[in-house]
Amino acid sequence: MYDPICKKNCIVSGVYGPAKEKDKDAFWTHLLHLNSVFDLPWLIVGDFNELESSNEKRGGRPVSLRRLTRLPQFLQASHCESVMAQGCPFTWKQRIHGSWIYERLDRGLARRDFSNL
Repeated sequence: MYDPICKKNCIVSGVYGPAKEKDKDAFWTHLLHLNSVFDLPWLIVGDFNELESSNEKRGGRPVSLRRLTRLPQFLQASHCESVMAQGCPFTWKQRIHGSWIYERLDRGLARRDFSNL
């Protein structure tokens, strides 16, 4: 992608993170690999099917510690940060056993070089 205002190239990736636990580690390993080969500013957007913190979920069972480690570990290792969003803090909801569960699964992650643009 070419940014006509900054007159710089950058990479924008769309992702759909796996919902199944058995596939998650391979997904995050692949993103870390891409981080090591991309030499242009990078923005990743999509449904990551992960939470950055426990306050990104309301209702249902408590969030497992494992579910709260993958995204923050990636952010630290890749020098990315979550892009601030406006509007409803939750991007997914489902009624399970008569109770609503809300989660923030969709987000943008900007590597620092992208944020500096």
